[in-house]
Amino acid sequence: MTVPLSKRSDAQLLAIVWVLTLAVLGIGIAAGAVVLLVWGGIGLLGVGAGTVIYVRGRHRPRPAGEHPEGPA
Repeated sequence: MTVPLSKRSDAQLLAIVWVLTLAVLGIGIAAGAVVLLVWGGIGLLGVGAGTVIYVRGRHRPRPAGEHPEGPA
C-alpha cells in the first residue's frame, strides 16, 4: 500500500528538482561539459513532465464528499 505525499511535499520536491536541474544546466554551460548539458536536458524534460502532471492533478475536480489528502 502506498501512502500519498501531501500536496505541500509534492510542491517542495518539484521545486528541489527544478533547482537541481537548472544547476546542472548552468554548470554544464559554464564548463562547456557536453555530458552535463545532455543530463540537464533530460532532467529538464523530466521535470517539465512532472510539473504538468502535478498541475493537472492539482486542478482536477473532486467528487462531492471527497477530501484532499493530508492534514487540514
